[in-house]
Amino acid sequence: MNLLLALVCYEGIIQAGETAERWDVYKQAHRKAKELGVPLVVVGCPKWGIHHGHGDATLDLVHKFWCRCPNPVVMDVRTIDKHFAPKSVVVFSSHVLEHLSAEDGEQAVNMIDKVAVAQYHCYPSNLSMMAWMAPTHKSWPTSTKPGQITFANRDDRV
Repeated sequence: MNLLLALVCYEGIIQAGETAERWDVYKQAHRKAKELGVPLVVVGCPKWGIHHGHGDATLDLVHKFWCRCPNPVVMDVRTIDKHFAPKSVVVFSSHVLEHLSAEDGEQAVNMIDKVAVAQYHCYPSNLSMMAWMAPTHKSWPTSTKPGQITFANRDDRV
């Protein structure tokens, strides 16, 4: 029982840190969009607005019942360049890229590069037990340096 409690507390701390990071990065993206006078595009609908705010457009593969976004757009981030003009938006993605394979993640980031004047991304910590066990996580995105994301396919299922 003590081990279970310790694991729950551990994961709670990780999740609280990730939620705080999402809000911090979202606020940076929001400020940058206002500063540049361009729309903020959020990729990944926030669950009930708990994890981060909405954008001028909020993209997701499907419209989810918990999404209370004022401007939801159903689309695949890998086709974002077909929907927005080059260098016309600020993009914030939250816990989306890990659901793509390394190849698809790289394609998505390349398409975001085409349309974004600035981009901000959050993805799960590899310290999170939930991230390790999530069956829909196909890759581990990692920031190697500011503005550069690398992907490793998930061959490490728990």
